[in-house]
Amino acid sequence: MLLLCDMSWYTRKIAAIIFASPPTATFHDALGYFLLAEKTDPNFYSMNHVMLAQTYLKLNDKVLAKEHMIKARDLPVRSPDDRQAHAESIQLLNDL
Repeated sequence: MLLLCDMSWYTRKIAAIIFASPPTATFHDALGYFLLAEKTDPNFYSMNHVMLAQTYLKLNDKVLAKEHMIKARDLPVRSPDDRQAHAESIQLLNDL
């Protein structure tokens, strides 16, 4: 998943042409939204833990990233999104 804050300069330029102004966001912004979603309904969506892990990695916080990778890995697999989150979390843990 590509976060807006992770867009390259040329992707932002293309987005600026399409949307009139380029989308802006930071990893701290993304983190706030992912944490709010998790606080509102804990463990509601396993991909949220993957996105939290990826965001924490971008913010150089491997401890919290690993915590969310493990949560995503350990949640029950009930949907294709859960299966993807499970696989991505295992890959992230292996890469850590």
